Amino acid sequence: MNAGEASSLRGRLQWYATAAVGPMASAGVQFLLSLTLLARLPVAEFGRLSFVFVVSQFSVGIWSALFTSPMLVLSAQAASDGGGAEAARELGGVTAVSVWALLPATLLFAAIAAAVGLAPLSAGLFSLYASVVLLRQFARVGATARGAYGRAMTSDLAYSALLLAGVIALAVLPEAGEVTALAMLAFAVAGALAPLLPGVRLRLPGMSRVRAYRTVWSRDARWSLLGVISTEATVNSHSYIVTALLGPSAFAPIAATVLFIRPVTVAVNALVEFERARAAHRVARAEFTAIAQARLHLRLLLLAVWTGTAILAALVIAFAPAEYMVGKFGLETVLTGTGLWLAVAMARLLHAPEGVILLAAGRFRQLAWISGWTALVSLAAVLGLVAVASPVLSIAGIVLGEGAFAFAAWRATTRLLHDAPVPR
Repeated sequence: MNAGEASSLRGRLQWYATAAVGPMASAGVQFLLSLTLLARLPVAEFGRLSFVFVVSQFSVGIWSALFTSPMLVLSAQAASDGGGAEAARELGGVTAVSVWALLPATLLFAAIAAAVGLAPLSAGLFSLYASVVLLRQFARVGATARGAYGRAMTSDLAYSALLLAGVIALAVLPEAGEVTALAMLAFAVAGALAPLLPGVRLRLPGMSRVRAYRTVWSRDARWSLLGVISTEATVNSHSYIVTALLGPSAFAPIAATVLFIRPVTVAVNALVEFERARAAHRVARAEFTAIAQARLHLRLLLLAVWTGTAILAALVIAFAPAEYMVGKFGLETVLTGTGLWLAVAMARLLHAPEGVILLAAGRFRQLAWISGWTALVSLAAVLGLVAVASPVLSIAGIVLGEGAFAFAAWRATTRLLHDAPVPR
């Protein structure tokens, strides 16, 4: 490695550290929160709460498909030499529809929470929390699209600090439970929204701007949405199938063991989100050599995070008090679930760099088709495993679907980079 390459690698590592420090801090605090809830709540109540958090995370994916992914591509196009009024008009349409969509999303969150058995107050608090998560996500991605990475990092760190204070309160208050946890989460995410608000005009957009979204929907967003829905079937079909067929108690050990891969999941999401903004600008400038190099660096960094996560999981299983995991579900269930989730995490980090490139290149339809057929693989495998094996073994169906997705995305990205025009 020559001096120039070393300098480039150091710069990229510093970039990734900036991108990951806030989300990783949040992941650490969320891990503590989940362990506290696992020790404090009955198994069925923990399962219900874990399921609605899966729904909230799914909604973030839908928001990304409909709004934030198109916003990143349009922002890069508007900023490039060939950008113009059309990209800016469509960008306004994306913002307008995202604002108007918050109200039905809020009502839907409350309905789902009530349907799975949360009390009215808990359902209302969850609905508030999940809605503000969507608002913050849009504002955060908007900040990265404008190059305001410091604001995004400040928001993440503010969320971590507020959440940590809530976890401490939850641990020391003897009567604290589900309602306290949801109220604390809603307060933390609302506080984390504050650093993203300066310079943002808070007003309802007119319907003329909403109509500008039609082009984005027909060209990009509908395919991206199909991809997210099928991806959810690939990665979380077990959550819905096990909860629907066997109840929250059967889902609880699956939700508990997934905590061990939270660092990888958060790292993938955070680094992908930051890298996607840069990749979109590189695609607009046809810098495909830099894209291929960034792909390798991102994969190596995620592999390092996965290794650290596996070590952390082993330490927690070996040394944590029994009420936090093994004592509730049994050692065999915990080891099986953790091993399968680590396999899922490996498959996800292998296809994460490919997803960055394909989304940045606007290949929404191609990603939708890939996630569509791999979703069928996961669904069939999960249904079969739930019918003949223990609920925790249904995670193996997700491993199969994620592995198929990783292979298909790798082939598509390799072909894209191979066929890219060579700059002269």
